Amino acid sequence: MPDQLRMYTIKPGEMAAWQEEWGRLIAPLRRRTGFEIVGAWTAEPDRFIWILRYAGPKTWEEADAAYYASPERTAMQPDPARHIAKSEHWLMSSHWASGLATAGFDLEASRQPARSVPANHATGDANSARHGKILWRGRPAAE
Repeated sequence: MPDQLRMYTIKPGEMAAWQEEWGRLIAPLRRRTGFEIVGAWTAEPDRFIWILRYAGPKTWEEADAAYYASPERTAMQPDPARHIAKSEHWLMSSHWASGLATAGFDLEASRQPARSVPANHATGDANSARHGKILWRGRPAAE
């Protein structure tokens, strides 16, 4: 299932309006059209970052095109995208499981709540050793 990282630069002074319209219009419609919103964040005064997931029968491109062509999306006036000065997005593939398995992690155990692990266990670097131990929280199990 692909995830897409989206990073928007919002026009100066428009972040509050963007967030309100995104929460009221865009996010609910994305969910109704089969997408999951993994998370959404703001950074700096003008950055809005979110991750979308699609696990349906269509390709990402087909599902995204259907979202934009939907009557609800085309009827959004004024268009919430008017707040976006710059849009960047990347489809991402997970290397989580393969990388951790190679590093010797028990993937099933890593789905449990956070726990302390010995220094150097996660990264093997000197920084981990200096700080004694780190917390590891595995990727949540699929819902």
